[in-house]
Amino acid sequence: SVVKYYPEYETLEEIARDFNQNWVTAIEMLTNDVYLGAENFQNIFALRRNPHSMSEEIRCRLDTVGIYNLGEMINKFMRGSLVMANNSSLSSMNIAKESIMGDDSMDDCTESESRKLTLSIGTQTLYATIDGSIGSVIGLDASSAAFFTALQRAMTRIVNPVGDLKHDVFRSYRGQRNHQASRGFIDGDLIESFPELDPAIMDLIVEDMNKERRWDISDLKKTRSSIKESNSRLDGHRSKKRSFSWGDFGHG
Repeated sequence: SVVKYYPEYETLEEIARDFNQNWVTAIEMLTNDVYLGAENFQNIFALRRNPHSMSEEIRCRLDTVGIYNLGEMINKFMRGSLVMANNSSLSSMNIAKESIMGDDSMDDCTESESRKLTLSIGTQTLYATIDGSIGSVIGLDASSAAFFTALQRAMTRIVNPVGDLKHDVFRSYRGQRNHQASRGFIDGDLIESFPELDPAIMDLIVEDMNKERRWDISDLKKTRSSIKESNSRLDGHRSKKRSFSWGDFGHG
């Protein structure tokens, strides 16, 4: 639950609550209204408060905006990065991106229109697990998260997993009584493996991304280079275990 302290009365008032039952092992406040948590079934989750809603019921409820199975129990979150801050936190890479517009506007733009995707890093949170791992959760802006989400989906469809263990099954949220597909997080370990793939596999992944009609990229070599560049810019912010927060709930 989220409580507010009134110093003039020396009292605490509960202003929002997560009605899901979790055995929480660690929690971190990403922003005033967004919170990152970990629990004993080796999952992590993100909660969002809606303080500006017109409904009191919604204002008092914490909505789950992300769930993800890390595979290790986290017992500590803290703000920070393992590297010194640099100017690459806000960077751009050239890719060709189809405009996301209504059907009436599609005739006015070409499918291979070149756009610039700004890779913007928001909050940076370190974590430690009981197994001795150190990792980070990095907030991404919505456009960067959409790009990496499309890349993740394409990689899981094209690349054969080790032991035929499907990625969505491995990262799915597993609790004591429920089992849900992961959402709201991007697997940084998977994204980082893209530059190590065979060029022919890279081409197949990019072509699969283009089928979604959101990343229409005609120059495959340029695309591979752009993804490698984005990986290298993020690499300085990552450590042994990586999980990127999805969308803009961890950004800012």
